Amino acid sequence: MDIRSADKIFSSTNSIDDEIFLRLKMIIALQLLLDDDNIVQRDSAFNEDLMIDSLDLIELVISIEDEFEVEIDDNAASELKTVQDVIDFVKLNGDIS
Repeated sequence: MDIRSADKIFSSTNSIDDEIFLRLKMIIALQLLLDDDNIVQRDSAFNEDLMIDSLDLIELVISIEDEFEVEIDDNAASELKTVQDVIDFVKLNGDIS
């Protein structure tokens, strides 16, 4: 593999992460009625930073499942602590097209 090939793979991965992040920010901002989606960062913790309670989290999981055509069971949902956790989960399990 040459540098150009590695760069294409890296760029592709970043753009996928960015796409998921932007879609996820929109979902969170709409659900929490945020005026400024810049509050949502990749390292934002759902409980501590975004103040998402258990009911909001259930609704968020349902929205993520719908948006990315992925199933998130209770065990997986309990492991999703940050926005980046969701991005990683969706990359592995979801439909990002």
